Parts: sequence; structure tokens; C-alpha cells
Amino acid sequence: MAFFIQSHRWIDGLVPYRVAGSGITDDDRQMVLAAIEHWHSKTRIRFWPRTTESDYVKIVIKHSGGGGQSAIGRRGGIQDIPIDTGFNPPWALIHELAHAAGMFHEHNRPDRNQFVKVTSKKSSYAVEKNGIMVGPYDCHSTMAYESDPGFTYIPGACEVSGHGLSAGDIKGIGYVYDGALGSEVKTYHWSSGWTTAFFYEVGSSSYMFFLKEGTGAVDIHRVNPSGTVGDLVEHYDWTKGWTSAFFYKVAGKPYMFFLKKKDGTVHIHRVNWDGRVGDKVDEYQWTSGWTSAFFYEVGGQSYMFFLKAKDGTVHIHRVNADGTVGDKVIEYDWTSGWTTAFFYEVGDQPFMLFLKAKDGTVHIHRIETDGTVGEKIAQRDWSSGWTTGLFYQENGNPYMFFLKSWPPLPYGDPTAAARVQVLPDGTVGATLDRYQWTAGWTTAVVYRVAARPYVFLLKKDEGTARVRRIGPSL
Repeated sequence: MAFFIQSHRWIDGLVPYRVAGSGITDDDRQMVLAAIEHWHSKTRIRFWPRTTESDYVKIVIKHSGGGGQSAIGRRGGIQDIPIDTGFNPPWALIHELAHAAGMFHEHNRPDRNQFVKVTSKKSSYAVEKNGIMVGPYDCHSTMAYESDPGFTYIPGACEVSGHGLSAGDIKGIGYVYDGALGSEVKTYHWSSGWTTAFFYEVGSSSYMFFLKEGTGAVDIHRVNPSGTVGDLVEHYDWTKGWTSAFFYKVAGKPYMFFLKKKDGTVHIHRVNWDGRVGDKVDEYQWTSGWTSAFFYEVGGQSYMFFLKAKDGTVHIHRVNADGTVGDKVIEYDWTSGWTTAFFYEVGDQPFMLFLKAKDGTVHIHRIETDGTVGEKIAQRDWSSGWTTGLFYQENGNPYMFFLKSWPPLPYGDPTAAARVQVLPDGTVGATLDRYQWTAGWTTAVVYRVAARPYVFLLKKDEGTARVRRIGPSL
């Protein structure tokens, strides 16, 4: 498959371009259009004529012999791609456009020694350390040279046929771009203090739920077909202190779960057909200190997971057919400090990820068929401060997204968000994108409206909220 640079994506998969050079012929223009059409027929990336964009690709036609060259990914400003139209058109330009989209040569991969023997000492032949391998070495990639004076292929290891984008290229481009954060749709400036937000659907309508722990204020809004936050459906003034809330369905019936960390109060409500919070189904008085809670399903059975960050206590309960919390399945006594936990599935296999904000420890476990936490399959040691994490899929490709809101700037890490690769075995792979934002983003919600994916971002302390597209604009 493909070998990509970290970050440097073209927003929404749109690459503005213009053609320049002297003595440009109709054949030259047809060659450029043929290369672009090849990309358009195989991927969701779109090269479109530049109008006023400051960042764009300039295809410079020359007739002096030789090949072409391009910067890797979106670098800002004008990016020249000088290309000789007599040099294997249009394949050479397809190759250079791949560079502009963010692809490295295959012979720069860390696993190249199984396929090529590099003899050149030039830096252009060095292993690229800032690259992300999406799948295995691809001898058919447009980024795999058929021959080169700087290396030779190991006999029997590779049969090169690099004319145009290979199946691996196409899959890799889709993986890297499909889940990338796109352009901003809308920004809101609300009052501060919103601590919980989630998306849900009832019938054919979509909604967003917002809660302030400090005051008990609750707002429910419709979500517009454009993915933006729409009209207010209902406002509630509840008692303060609700720290966990989520939406779930059991046997097709919608419910909401609410929990107070401080005193262990739990309420479960039905959700009405119009998206409003309905009658209270049940309430419980548990011990205090529960900081994480979520719903999940394994093998047709519903469960709830509860965690105390302070002492590492974990309870897993079945969920009854009427939406209430059922019998406790199992209890664990783990180490303290786990601040983020979520459930996800890759293929048919369920997993859970656990993260400590204070020291960046990450554990990933398989989930057993009875809903219990199985063996640990991976551990990572990240930087501290990651406070929010979630899993999402786009076009069948799995990703994780993390926010860093602690410690605050100027002492905190300016890398406020990251999109991470999820491997087929459920473990976390390379970081695909790092986003250099201001600190303070406390909530992230990924959702889909009218088949289009979005991410909603929120800052508790100042009330700034933002909706962004995910993936290419097509």
C-alpha cells in the first residue's frame, strides 16, 4: 500500500492547481487533464483550477528533458511541479501529484530492505522517518520506480509495474484522507460551562444534547442536514452535579443515563419521539466517585461499564430489556488514574482503550463474548495531558481521535489534537495527523448527518464550539 507524510493534508481533499510554462501546447494540456482525470477516477481527491487560493500546486510545463519533482503534501504557498511532457506522460505527472498529496517513494520506507538494496548515499534515498506506512510495501505503486541508479531490487522480491495508481495506492489514499478533519462549517460563541455533549437520533431526526455540571442547565438542539447545530428543542433546569450522561437503545427503544460523581445518584429516562427527555424509568443511589460510564453491546447483549479514576474500581453490569441497569457481571480493582475509557470494534472483534491523562499510559484490551475485559493486547506510553478520546470509522476505515486540554498553555503542549491509525488487530498505529490548536478543547463528538461525517468540538471554559467536516468534500 502507501507511504505517507504525517499531517500536511489538503483540506477536504481539494488541491487547487494551475498550469504554467512557455510554449504550452494542446497536447501538454491534454496530458495534464489525463493525469488529473486518472486521480479523479480512482480517488476522492480533487484537483481543481485555482482561483484565489494562496496554497496551490503550479504545474510548470517544460520541454528541456528530464523528469519532474514535487514537495511532499501541502506545504503552504505555491508548490511548483516542473514536468517534462515528453517524459512518460501522463504517468510522471500522476507520480508527482501523488507526492503533492503526501506520498513518499516506496524505497524510502523503513521496511524497504526486504525488497531493495540501496547503494546511493544521497539523502533522497534515506529512510524517511516522518512517514506512515499504510499497509505493506507495494511493488505496483506509482511511487515504486521500475529502475533507478540509486538502488536495485532484490531478485524475486518485487515485480514492479508502477504505471498509474495501484490498488494499494488507492486504498492508502482513501485511508489517510477519508478520516481527516476537513474545513470548518460553523463556529459558535456560547456561554461557558458546558461539560457534556453528545449526538443522538430518534426516528429520522438528529439531536445534540448539552449539559452544564455546575448549574444543571440542559439544552437539546436539532441538528441540521448541514451538520450544524439547529433550533433549540427544549431547555431544562436540573439540579447541579451531573457528570456523566449518554444515550443508548435497548430493543430499539431510546434511553438516557445520567450520573453524579459526587454522591452516586443515577437516573435513567426514556427519550420521547421528539427527542426530548421523557419519563424517569429508574434511579439508583450508588457510592460516589464514578468518573467514566458508557454503554456497549457484545453478541446481542447490552452492558454498561463504570470506572472510578481515583481508586481504579471497575464494575460491568448487564442492561435489562427495559433499559435499566441489571446484574453486575464482574468487578475489577485496577490501578488509579484512568481518566478516559471507550469501547470500539474492528471487524467483529470488540476492544476497550484506557488512558491516563496524568502520565499518558494507554492500555488496549480485547473484550470477551460475555462482555468482560479480556487480555491486554497493547500498551503505549504517550505524553501526558490527553483528556478526551474517541473511536470512529469512515468508509470502513477505523481511526481514533484525541484531544489534549491539560495542562493549559503556556505550559501545556500546543499539540491540542491528533488523529491516530487503528490497525486491523485493534491496536493503535502511527499518528496520521497532529493539529496545532489552542489548548482548552474539552469535548469532541463525531457524528453523521445525511451520510456526511462531522466532528463537533467544544471549549468548556469559554463556550467556543465548532463544527468541522471529516474527509474529502465528495
